[in-house]
Amino acid sequence: MHLLSSMDMNQRGISRLSWSTDRHTLSIDGFPVHIPSFIRNLAKTLSTVTDQVTKLFRNCPFQDILTHIDQAMIPDSSSRPRWFIDRMSSSRPGYSFLEEEENGFKKFRPRLLQFLVQNSEIFIQIEGKLVLNRKRADEWFSELNHVVEGLYYLIMTTWGGGPRGTEIAYLQYANRHNSLRNAFFINGFYTIVTEYSKTQSIKGPGQVLARTPAYQVNRLLILIFGVAHYAAGFIGCFMGMEKVNCSRYFYEVFVRSGRPMKSRDFSKVLGDFNTVNAGVGLQLTDFRQVMSCLLLSATYSSFDDLENEDPEVIDAHKSFNHSVAVGRAHYGREQVAKATNLAPDAVALMQQVCLRWQAFIRLIHPILQSKIPSSNEDAVTNPKATNSQIESLLRSFAGNISERLDSFELRQNKYLSQMFQSFTAQLTEKMYDNNTPRSYQNLHRAPVHSDAVQALKSALRRRFDGQISKEQAELLNSVGSLQHVFGVLEPGAGKSLAFLCAPFLLPHRLFFVVTPRISLISDWKNYLIELGIQGGVYGQDELDPSGVRLVFVPIHIAGTEPFYRWVTSESIKDRVSRLFIDEAHCILTDGRFHQCLKLFRLIATRVPVTFLSSSLMPRTIPDILTEMKISDLSFVDEIRRYTGRPNLKLIVERQPEPRILDRIESLVQETTAKMKMEEHGIIYAHTMDQARFISSRLGCPIYSSNSEHEIEHRWMVSTEVPEWRVGSPVRFSIHANPQNVANWFRETAVLGRDGLPSTSYTIWSQLPSVPLASDPDYGGKKEMISLLQTPECIRLACASLDRVAYSCNTFGGELCSNCEQITETPYHLSIQKYHQPLAPSYL
Repeated sequence: MHLLSSMDMNQRGISRLSWSTDRHTLSIDGFPVHIPSFIRNLAKTLSTVTDQVTKLFRNCPFQDILTHIDQAMIPDSSSRPRWFIDRMSSSRPGYSFLEEEENGFKKFRPRLLQFLVQNSEIFIQIEGKLVLNRKRADEWFSELNHVVEGLYYLIMTTWGGGPRGTEIAYLQYANRHNSLRNAFFINGFYTIVTEYSKTQSIKGPGQVLARTPAYQVNRLLILIFGVAHYAAGFIGCFMGMEKVNCSRYFYEVFVRSGRPMKSRDFSKVLGDFNTVNAGVGLQLTDFRQVMSCLLLSATYSSFDDLENEDPEVIDAHKSFNHSVAVGRAHYGREQVAKATNLAPDAVALMQQVCLRWQAFIRLIHPILQSKIPSSNEDAVTNPKATNSQIESLLRSFAGNISERLDSFELRQNKYLSQMFQSFTAQLTEKMYDNNTPRSYQNLHRAPVHSDAVQALKSALRRRFDGQISKEQAELLNSVGSLQHVFGVLEPGAGKSLAFLCAPFLLPHRLFFVVTPRISLISDWKNYLIELGIQGGVYGQDELDPSGVRLVFVPIHIAGTEPFYRWVTSESIKDRVSRLFIDEAHCILTDGRFHQCLKLFRLIATRVPVTFLSSSLMPRTIPDILTEMKISDLSFVDEIRRYTGRPNLKLIVERQPEPRILDRIESLVQETTAKMKMEEHGIIYAHTMDQARFISSRLGCPIYSSNSEHEIEHRWMVSTEVPEWRVGSPVRFSIHANPQNVANWFRETAVLGRDGLPSTSYTIWSQLPSVPLASDPDYGGKKEMISLLQTPECIRLACASLDRVAYSCNTFGGELCSNCEQITETPYHLSIQKYHQPLAPSYL
């Protein structure tokens, strides 16, 4: 099969195109096209389209608009001050040269719309109200469709290139909020820039091509999309056209009745026009081949030397997205004769090719026409003097074209990259129900009593600075209520004060604290001794049932039978006032909590429960209530404060899998140099095998829950969140391929507990696996997928942890890696919204 394929590809084919001996007739598959007649018919088509434009404007004056356009397109160096200003670097939605105040075009845009409203049969006044005549409006849109079709045909036949349909579908004359325009004023020529990427998977990005339609066509084109399209967008909205359709008129070129023209439409239009002009209904593919052959002939092609190609011929072939070899094989095995060297810039070359073609079809600008020698009307090639004159004209213009085109291409690639990243994140989110969960905040909670503040003073003593947040005050005040309370505050906000202050508020009552943070229990126990509160740890201390006030219960003991019997004994159960569950998010994810559910449910039927957490996602609260069998939501309250911390700097970057460890090692070296003697760093690994490999490579220990919670090394590797005091500040953390947002947030929570700026580096090579629809995803895999890919502020991607989200600049926080990039973009370019109202004030 490979042999047959190779033989077929190497077999010299017979050209579909053939010239007559006088080179006046070009035949395709035996169907003759008389070239001089074809050229004359192009002029007739231009005249017909001009008449259609006149009819479309319904006696609305537009000659002064055409004069204004003409003065801005004079191809002469002395006319440069009058050329339209076009800022190619602008990415502002809605921007085109029409929006530049210096160009003076904005005043013309609403003229036709106002005229049609006041002086046509499209709108009529009935009892002082403006009413649309639907029949007349449909007729007007039909006329506009014919004009657009005619302009498309004239562009294809006068710009000297043969694009595929996919190149010019959705062609834009103005920026859209998520895509950039394709047409620019470059050196006085209105130039359309397209990119064809059929072989992108093989060759990478497609080649950028620039083509200039004939001056006579450009002036009508600008009039239509600058004035007629403007009117069509508003009228379409008024007549009930869908927003997405009527809005196309404000940025797309080839639009018919609000819908974009596509390859099938382009092919049909070409066939209809060519049936009249060429005598053969040439559609896209055949028309490209004929135009290719004609273009190469008009730019001096020959049958002599088949080896040495002139740069201008190579560029002419490129305008059709094929190589010279392909052009020879399929378009008449010929090449141009030797000609004057042209400027190396691709755009300058393409503009020269376009102008040479326009000189050949006699649709060149009158100023240029007066400078080039006259030729035989039926000639099938340009005189050398004509090409030399065009080259001389463009040579002085070509200096800055390459730089401007490169700028356009870079912006286009950046926009595409951002668009696809954003689309991927949004698609992942749309796979799930992302409705904001209901709030359990009880609006009828008791007012904060002064004793609650006094209890805080008693617990903190000399450390009390007089500052207390409203959420902290509400949480302390809820100790004596009958409500089940969810207390969600950021790390370091003093959630533990809720149970440490409880004995001061209700000194004769008993409180239980169930916690998985075993290493911190001894700290709390010492704190009780310091405060003079009778209490201790179940299983470690002798506890007096009649006098004990606060009991800490390790999670692995809370589910045991002995503790269950003790807590349900007569001497204990009548004194219990509230159960505090520390790290309550673990109820759904930690198997040790599952063993305690029987006890929790029993206690919850008698006494209220306070669920404490710094990373409890709002969407998981209903599942916790279900597990606890709490059904009466009138006895549920939610006290939540934004968990984001301004002193944390969040950096997310993607690295290829083989470079993950190299990047971690370089970050360790880089950040260690910035650390003070008492500061430390943590590397979070996804698996224990990865942790061991990192530990071996960097020479740092692996943390385990049995480790001392005071840090002894500058760096350590961990697969879980360590527990230690603020006295050992963690300044940097590195997270390798985090799998869910809940664990990632808890890992960052140990950073900067002293309030000083600290940095989290998240390095990822592959996204977490997308959870199945049946998976409740309590850890937040899908939220992690969105966070890793978001092009926006990383803090906004943490919205799943709170009911609100704020970007870095909102509360003066350390800028995340995305916000640092966003600050490089001017404000007016970063806003994503449509730039035009759907209806003007006078409709």
